[in-house]
This record gives sequence, C-alpha cells and structure tokens, in this order.
Amino acid sequence: MHLSKQKTTVIIGTGVVNLITAYFLAKEGHQLVLIDKAPSPLSPYNWKEVGCTFGGENVRMYTYTEADNYNEKGSQLYSKMDEAFERVIDKNGWLVREKEMLNEWEQSWIRDFHAVRPNQANQFAEDIYTININSGHLWYKWMKECPELFEDVDYVPGILRIYSEKEDFDAARQLHSRLNSMTRAMSMEEVLDEYPVFRHAHSINMLGGCMTTRGFTLKVHDFSKKLIRYLMGQGAEFRWNTHFSSIERNESGKVTGLVINDKLESYDNCVLSLGAYAGTTLLNTETHNQLHGVLGVWLTIPNLHPELNHSMKIHKIGHVGEDSNVTLIHENGQAVLVLGSGYGYTGNAQNNEVNAKELEGIFDSVIHTAQTYFPESYEAAGDDIHVARRYCVRGWTPTGLGVFEAIPTVDDGQLIITGGNNTGGFTQAPYIADAVLSTIKGEQHLMQHLFHPDRMKATSSFVKEG
Repeated sequence: MHLSKQKTTVIIGTGVVNLITAYFLAKEGHQLVLIDKAPSPLSPYNWKEVGCTFGGENVRMYTYTEADNYNEKGSQLYSKMDEAFERVIDKNGWLVREKEMLNEWEQSWIRDFHAVRPNQANQFAEDIYTININSGHLWYKWMKECPELFEDVDYVPGILRIYSEKEDFDAARQLHSRLNSMTRAMSMEEVLDEYPVFRHAHSINMLGGCMTTRGFTLKVHDFSKKLIRYLMGQGAEFRWNTHFSSIERNESGKVTGLVINDKLESYDNCVLSLGAYAGTTLLNTETHNQLHGVLGVWLTIPNLHPELNHSMKIHKIGHVGEDSNVTLIHENGQAVLVLGSGYGYTGNAQNNEVNAKELEGIFDSVIHTAQTYFPESYEAAGDDIHVARRYCVRGWTPTGLGVFEAIPTVDDGQLIITGGNNTGGFTQAPYIADAVLSTIKGEQHLMQHLFHPDRMKATSSFVKEG
C-alpha cells in the first residue's frame, strides 16, 4: 500500500458529533481533513445513503437526562429491560429479528448488557447525567459566543415532559428535582387548561403527569450544514464517498496510519466517530464490539395547536417505543410536530437493511403516540404520515455509556474513538469535543475515565481472537 504523509488531523465520520468536534479543533488552529463514506449533504442525496445525522429526521434534543441508561436495574421508568432482548418488536421486544438468528457478536453484546450489575448500572446512569450537565454548560456558553450558528435552525428552549402513568411521573419528578433540571411541575388542572390538546389523552387515562425541564431542540440538518460551511471557510478539506476500513498499529500498539480507499494514510491525530456501522473497522481496539445499532424512527404531523410552545418528551407504558421525542419545527413554511422513537436492536449490521415487519412495529408505536396525544393532528396528516417517515440506525453500547478511547500514534499524537452515546450524541457533543481537545493536548479530562471501554471489562463476555 502507498503511504502518504500529512501533518494534520483527520476526522472519520461527519455526523453532528464529529462536526462539533471539528468546529472546536478549527478554532484551536487545527488543519483538518474530514472523511465520510456518504455523499455530501450540501448536494442532493438519498437519505438512506447517509448516516444517522442526515439520514434521520431534521431534529435533535438536548436534555439533562438524554441518553437515559436503559440498563438501569430496578428502575421505575425502564422496568422491563431484562426482557427486551428476548423478543422481536411485534411481540413487544427490541429485536429486529428472532433471537435464534443473532450472530456470535450480537449474542455477546446482549450478554454484556445483562451482565451489568445493579450497582454498576446505577453509577453509569449518574455518570451519564454528569456528562450531560457538563455538556449543557458548554452548549449555552457556545450560544452566547456564536449566536449566529443558532439562528434560523428553529431553536426551541424548554422541554415539556409527559408521562402516561402517575408513578412514572412521580419517579421522574424526583430525578429532575435532584438534577436541578425541572423548571415547573404542573397540576392536572394546569395541564388541561394550558394544553387542551391533551384532554383526549386524559380521558383515556394516558396522562399521569406533566412538568417542564431545561433543554432545547433544533433542526440538526440545518445546524450541521452551517458547521460544514464554517469549516470549509476555515480551510478544512472534506472528502465525501471515501471509505475508511481499518486502523494499522505497530508491535508496540501505536497507530501507524488508517486504511482509506485501500491506501495507508498517516496523520498527526485521528478522531473516529463511526456510528452504528463500525463493523470490524475497530477490531484491534478496546472499543470493538461495543458499538451496535438501535433503530430510530420519525413521523411528521401538522402542528394544529398554537398553545404548544415547548418541544416534548412523552413516556408511555406498554409499547416498544415507550419514549418519544416531539419536536416543534417549521417544514416548507408549515408548523409541524416531528415524533421520534425507536429502540429496535439491529446488532452489528453494516448496512441499512432492516426487517420491514419489525420496522412497521416501531412506526405503529409512534402512530399510537400521535393518535393518543395529538388526535386532530394525526387525522389531519392523513396518508402523508406514511409518506414522509424516516428511520436511521444509532450507535449503542451494552453499558449505556458512550465510548472514549485514546491510542497514541507514532507521531506523538492521538487516535481517539468516540460514539455509542445511546441517543445522546447530540446532547453530549460539546463535552466530547472538549475531551478530544484535552486529550490531544495531553491534559486530563473526566470523559477519558467515564467513557473508557475499560469500564466494560468486568462484565464483558467477548474474547477477541488473537
């Protein structure tokens, strides 16, 4: 293989997490090359050809509890996760294919999920909250310093959280009070007076409580395109339709280069955030087999309710999509509600092929949410609700934690692997960027420990060959 030497930092993957990392690296004077196997999102493209950020719907949410640890043991909110990987979606499980069809890697990932002990799961949940809150400080600082980035992206502050069961509302209220996330707990009379749209849900006993919490939503496609244009203006090179296949390391374990389009390329620093389709590209790292896929799906309905002034999170019991995000945006000049949910485990698949039957099961759950909480909007959507739906595959780990692995390069730099943030990549992105910057500078950072794959070793059942 031909070896080309470049004194710069390469970023593999152009999802929103890496774009935010690239933004802060550029501000520090890094010369950047960004590589992605997908086509440029600045040109016309098929959404199924790109990754989670641009393949999914044009919405993202920040909250203190985004990336909830669904592996919590004894949790009131996620009490049935021990059963989730036993059944397919249409039988109220998380699998997109029957358990008997899972390969060795997928079976190992699920064993690792179940192997997390209650005390570990509880600590991991607290660690996720710590990361999210620290990231929030950086988000709001960034908004003050660069307000132009957050203009014309349908930024909506505040989150209305809705619970179908009073017991879940009470448990969540305690959590958000402890985290200083809650801004207002509402009585049922206040909810029905201020949000008459939810009277139907109340009438069928699907409204157990509501509160508002800190957070925000925005249009992630628009925001990410702003970042791409900014980076191009700073001299960053983008290489689209370019395939990364492996990390090369010498006998001492240091990174000698990356194989890109079948050629070995060497850089001072490398940042990899590969999403759910890492496959075997991380085989010779500690992160290997921790990044698997979980589905996310979105449906869009018209926003017929002017009283809605917060995006929402809805937690309802009894369906595979227990949690749904509802984001307020404008699309083609019209006010719409984008409902997102998911949780179908796709395993270590390396493409977008998803069992159509099980995908329908997740969409059915989101449709149930629309019918329950926004019945007039659902009826008004008509057949359009089936036309504009989207899905993507997001990276998850067995612990619920993201990953942050740093490996020295032969040029005294760092190769850094991030991702697997359990639907919390957007929320945690500024803090991930901060950790990348600190690591490249040789400084200590909390994420280096909290998201290090070593934290999985005590439970891991998978033994790498060789």
